[in-house]
Amino acid sequence: MAVLSLTDLCDRYVALLASQYQQPNAQRQIALWAKQFLADNFIQSVQSAYNFPGAQGTQLDVLGKYIGVTRFQAPSAHPPFFGYFPGSFGAAHAPANYQGTWVPGTNTPTLANGVGTNGFWYAVQVAGVSTSPISNTFAQGDIIWYNGSVWARDSTYNANGYNIPAGTANVGAVYDTPYYAMAPLTALSDDQYIQLLYLQIVRNASNGSLPDILDRLQNYFGTAISLVDNLNMTVTYTVTQAVVILPLTVLQNFLPVPAGVAVTVNLV
Repeated sequence: MAVLSLTDLCDRYVALLASQYQQPNAQRQIALWAKQFLADNFIQSVQSAYNFPGAQGTQLDVLGKYIGVTRFQAPSAHPPFFGYFPGSFGAAHAPANYQGTWVPGTNTPTLANGVGTNGFWYAVQVAGVSTSPISNTFAQGDIIWYNGSVWARDSTYNANGYNIPAGTANVGAVYDTPYYAMAPLTALSDDQYIQLLYLQIVRNASNGSLPDILDRLQNYFGTAISLVDNLNMTVTYTVTQAVVILPLTVLQNFLPVPAGVAVTVNLV
């Protein structure tokens, strides 16, 4: 294939003008624009700006519209229904002090005695045994809260294992306070959003079989994501947090699985 010079390329763009515009001034204007665009590598720059890994910020948001997923995601688990909790719940652990979810087995996010804001609390997302900041056994939905000096477990308002979302009206009211099946959406960082886009690309392109899913995931994440078929209509994902920086809830929602198969996600 012949290599075209800058002049040849400019001439080709000039030739694209409609016949009624094939006038000297219009020709010179198009030639000037084409020369500048080509000399500045404009076309390749636009392509790179909307491609991985060069895209960032609003460029990623544009790609997300085509791929089919937004960067605004709920960062924590929440009840899958409209429900009520006792009004005293708001007084005991004000929703305004809710900081998200906490995993006792890995102390994620890291909590330490002597460090924190009085009244801040987390809902336990994954049941487990903690050794830090306290040694205790937590059920899903339990609360760990800071009393001003140490972190403590509270299972009084476990709500049958469902995690408690932040945000409500009438905090501390004597009557029941409504909680809704929603949580505040948080904008993922660019690095997180790129990983979410990769997951959605796998979901879009996969044929639904586990070998194909794993092969596509490894193209993007290497060995940082692995899965095991439990041979009982469930799969278990193991995700390396040092590489995959998405919140657990986002992983639970977007790690691809065949239709009708339940998923468990373990963070290591």
